Amino acid sequence: MLEDWFRKAAQCNAASFPALGETFASADYVDGFTVFDVGGNRYRIAAAVHYDKQRIYVRAVMTHAEYDRNRWRKK
Repeated sequence: MLEDWFRKAAQCNAASFPALGETFASADYVDGFTVFDVGGNRYRIAAAVHYDKQRIYVRAVMTHAEYDRNRWRKK
């Protein structure tokens, strides 16, 4: 499932968050990070997306329960 997300992310050429939503419909923008639902919403990936550089920097890969604890925001 993470490999599927990685493949989609590597092929995505979105110029903005709304354009990213065409590939990742469940992505949310939270506190400066884009949060992706992975594996049927069992996992979350929090990432900084730099549209101008076409780069995604992963901050955390976590379960839904870990995401809900909000510790990923305080790193």
